[in-house]
Order: sequence, then structure tokens, then C-alpha cells
Amino acid sequence: MRADICNSIVIMAEVEMDRNTVLLMIMQYLKANLLTESFETLQREAQLTFSLVYLFVPLPIVHTQEYSKTEVRKAILEGAWEKVLVLLKNVSFPDRIISMLYCQIIQELCSNREFDLAAYFLRENAQKAMASDRARYTQLLGIIKSRKLEEWNVEQQRYELADEICSNTIEINSNTKLMDLICLGSLREYQDAVYSAKVKQPKESASGKSREAIPMMKSKPKELPMTPYITTLAKKRSTDEKYHLKTAAYSPDGSTIATGSIDGFIEILDAATLEVREDLGYQQVKQFMLHEHSVLSLAFTSDGNMLCAGDASGLVKIWRITDGKCLRKLLRAHNTGVACCKFMAKNSQVVSGCYGGLVRIHGLRSGALLKEFRGHTSYIVNVLLLDSESALLSAAADGTVRVWDVASSTLRMKFAPRGDLSINSIWQSYLNPEHFLICTKSCELIVVTRNGELVQGMETEEEKKSDFIEACYSSDGHWVYAAAQNLRLYVFDAQDGKLMKTLDKEHDKEILGLVPHPVEAKAVTYGMDGYLILWEA
Repeated sequence: MRADICNSIVIMAEVEMDRNTVLLMIMQYLKANLLTESFETLQREAQLTFSLVYLFVPLPIVHTQEYSKTEVRKAILEGAWEKVLVLLKNVSFPDRIISMLYCQIIQELCSNREFDLAAYFLRENAQKAMASDRARYTQLLGIIKSRKLEEWNVEQQRYELADEICSNTIEINSNTKLMDLICLGSLREYQDAVYSAKVKQPKESASGKSREAIPMMKSKPKELPMTPYITTLAKKRSTDEKYHLKTAAYSPDGSTIATGSIDGFIEILDAATLEVREDLGYQQVKQFMLHEHSVLSLAFTSDGNMLCAGDASGLVKIWRITDGKCLRKLLRAHNTGVACCKFMAKNSQVVSGCYGGLVRIHGLRSGALLKEFRGHTSYIVNVLLLDSESALLSAAADGTVRVWDVASSTLRMKFAPRGDLSINSIWQSYLNPEHFLICTKSCELIVVTRNGELVQGMETEEEKKSDFIEACYSSDGHWVYAAAQNLRLYVFDAQDGKLMKTLDKEHDKEILGLVPHPVEAKAVTYGMDGYLILWEA
């Protein structure tokens, strides 16, 4: 054991870990190997209470021997993904198999309702590995965003994955349990971020001895580790002010931006360069998706293959990105401009809100109006789908937020977060789905519950405060980005509302929109000056 610990310290020197994390890992090793006296001594001297939480099946005690294909297969079939990643960390596989492995892990996380954990793993670990399998990546991203997973045969997919992996030659050096704990790789990194150990002073029993905490599963994950927030201008794209943008939307994987302009043009841009994607044949020959009126709202399907566009005449069109073909027209979706839209019901329906205060759901196959929600007296700024699409939240410029029952079209809840103050935007928190960020026509942002109870407020520290135009959460939910009438962007800490950063002015005229990147620490803004600006950390 002493040799194991000494060897592990060498590895620890190359990995950035705090003292408590290292000590807790060693304590886990001691406890797993029934080295009670050593465990209690370390716990007493380090003043730590061992309360490490397991996400997957705990690793068995591993002695110095080579892993075999049998062990790999057994771990896969048991769903012991920590062990699988340890066993395969030194093995090279084709991208197809790596993609299958990551896909299986993420789907099982989603099956266990661990969507935040799945999002972190997909963003931090699987994104690069699945670069050659864009379709599967966007499918997973769609599942995580919608928080809805179709029924699937877990066991069958485990068998198929095991067959694929074990058909390759596996040669892995032996490791001890302690070495595995310290070298778990990416899965341990994000597991510790969400299901971390509680470090506290041990409680004293009546006899004066420390009482050992029993490892237990937590029902609710902790917050994901913070990613950087936007700080600087990265790219700036200019168009004529007369043809400025009215809306923009990221594709689910963040690789593409769709923009809609006041003259009815829809352009598909590369999200990294803000240049028109000329790999799309129709754009290469200067042909674009087009409406006769201003395009006011855009939304991608969960796989990123189709685009919903609503215009100022009330028309909704469904476009296919690959060839720019219009697949469906909803000629009279609304009698006034379509202010917002979203796909729902596995991309078979569209929900949209208009300037007239109505929210409607249309079927894409028939084009028929399926549901209508009446009550708002001004234009709809956004609609959000809640509770696996059984409920719908709408916010409008009349200052009210309404929660509807989708099946019956009846009103469940109504509240006015700031009285008669107009609502500019509303976003659901990624970290707490019961919290909503609301930007009203004022100098304060607020976070409220679904019942309208105020959670916190956010405002700048300037003497002469400017009203906010729009606000949104960052991709990981830890930051709030806000655009104000003074043409500045502000970054707030979503947890305590503290102002973190005030960005330099880059727009010359009113900012019309602010859209966060769905995966990375980036965002875009667009304004009446004709600029589309990419911000990054």
C-alpha cells in the first residue's frame, strides 16, 4: 500500500488538485481496502469527514494484474462507466466507437434525469471526440435541451457497444485502485464538479471520538463548475443599416448562426467567423432563404436540420438548411407579426407568439391550428415549454407572465413581476428550472419563481443607470448577460447578482438582440447600426 501511495504522489504532482480532493481520494482507497486504522488516522489528522458520493457502480478493488476484454465487457454491461473509462484510457479506437461510447454514457445520464451532468460532459469532453459525428452530437444536445428522452433499450445498446469495443485489441497497463481514482480522467472531473464530496469538521460523539459519515446518494446535483464569461469583442460583421438584422439564432451545436433581416433575407453563417457559409450550395451562388416581409423570429429543430422563421405578415415558413428549400408554409399562422417561435412535439409542431398577444400551436404535417392561448394584451416576447411540454409559459409586453396547460389550453397561473412594466425577455435557468430571469423595461433585472415570487434582483453600480433591453443566461447558467440602452453589455453572477464585468461600447445605435452560444462562453449581439458582433471570454 505504501508503494501505491508513493507512486500516486508522483502523478498528483502533474494534476491540479486541491489538498482536500487528494486526501479524500486516499481515504476512499483506504476505506475500500478495509484499512480501517489507516483510514481513521488520516481522517483524524486531516480533520475531514469522508462523505464521497458515487454516481455510477463503485469500482471493485483492483490488484496488480492486466485488464482483459472480459473485464471491459462486464463493466460495460453493468453500466460501470467510471471503470470503463479507466480501462480504456490508454486504448486507441476509431472515432465511430468513441462516439458510440460517449453517446451511451450521455443517454444513460439523461435516462437518470441527470441532464445538467450530461450537458457538462458533452460540452467539456465529448464535443471534440464527436466532431466527425455531427448528427449524433446535435441529437444528444437536443435531448439535453428538451430534457426529454425517448424510450430506448439500454441493455441492447450496452451489448452492441461491448461487441464493438471488444472486437478491438485491448492492451492496458495495470493500475491499483488508488491510481485509478487519481487518474479517472474526464468522467471523475465532471462527477466531482456535480457530485462533490462534502468537506467539513467531523462531529464529536459522546465519547469524544469522531463519527464517520455514511456515504449516501444525493438527490440533487450541485452546480456545474464555472466557465469563463464573455469579456471581449472577437468578430464584427457589418451590413447596411437599412438592412439591419431583426433576429438571430444559434444551431443546437453552436456551429451555425441563422440571421433574419428587415428586408426578409435569412442567412446561414459560420458561428466562429460570422461569414456566410458557402459550403451550402445555394448560398455559394448568392441565393438565400427569403420572406417578402421582415423576418422577426427564428428557431432551429433539435437536430439543427430545419429552421422555423416567422415574419411581420404573420407567415411562418419551415426551411431545410442543407438545400435552402421551403418545406412548409403556414400562411395565416397569425394576423400580426410573429414575434417568437419554437419547435415542439419531436419537431412535428410549432408554437409561436405574435404582436397581437396570441400564442398558437400548429401541426407541421397538416398546417392546421391545433391550440390557441388568449389573454395577453400586447405582443409576446417569448414562449417556454415546461414539464416535458405539458405546460407552456408565455411572457408579453403587457407586463404579465402566464403559464398554460397545453392539453386543455387553460390558464394555470398568471402574475405581473413588475406591475405594468413591459417585459422585454424571459429565460429559464439552466441550474434551477423553477427560476426565470426577466428583463423588464427598467434598470433592474429580476429572477422569479414559476409562481412569481421574487428571488433576487440585479443592477449596475453606475450613478445614472440605463434601462435594460434584453438579458439571458450563459450556456452553463452561471452568468447573466444583459444589454442596455446605453449600448453597453453587462455580466452578472447568476447566483448572487453581483456585477462582474462592464463591456466596452461597440454598437453605434440601439442593440436589438442578445443571443448566448448554446455550448461555449460566447454570445452575439445585433443592432440598428447593422452590426453583428461576436463576444467571447
